[in-house]
Amino acid sequence: IISTIDDAHIPFVTKHLPDSATYSVIDPFGAVGSNDVSYVFRDGKESVYYGDQLLDSVDSVWFRKPTPLARIELSVPVTHRAYTLSALRRHLAPLYRHWKDAFWVSPYESIVDGENKPHQLETAASVGFAVPATLITGDATHARQFVEAHKVCVVKSQASEFPKGKTLMTSVVSSEDALSYEGLSVDPMIFQQYIEPAYELRVTVVGDAVFA
Repeated sequence: IISTIDDAHIPFVTKHLPDSATYSVIDPFGAVGSNDVSYVFRDGKESVYYGDQLLDSVDSVWFRKPTPLARIELSVPVTHRAYTLSALRRHLAPLYRHWKDAFWVSPYESIVDGENKPHQLETAASVGFAVPATLITGDATHARQFVEAHKVCVVKSQASEFPKGKTLMTSVVSSEDALSYEGLSVDPMIFQQYIEPAYELRVTVVGDAVFA
């Protein structure tokens, strides 16, 4: 399980594992300086260590919610922070593609693709979903015109990190609101035509099983 060590969701899932199953929780960035990741290549084979733990017999991986690298407090001078972050990012990236024969929930490449919003919308439309009119922009003029054209919209941040103690939820806005669009140049957002829902479902697919 690749996640934060104190992830409150883990016990609700692991209690359903068979008695014969064993699991480990790996927090790659959160463990920097304690349980570091090491790659050992010998006799044509690569092995991965998490601290002293050899991670060779892995048949499934749950990529859940590892600590974001940006939150790590690094004991390096400010002048070296960008260098250190780039080194850690490069060092840990292979971990997410290591167990090629394991069953991933979800495959890391799929998660990355899913964070590509324009690609996500195109994919949804290609398989038959009706996708509301959408604008992803940092341009104030385009955003203002879009909201005025659709009257009522939802707006969502694309950020994954927020200032400490703050967050920005998806919001409903209208052309009647006194909105300022000037900050979009440094904080591009997703604007979408508002659709009044008859009901809402969150659907998760694992293999061939569908959970709504």
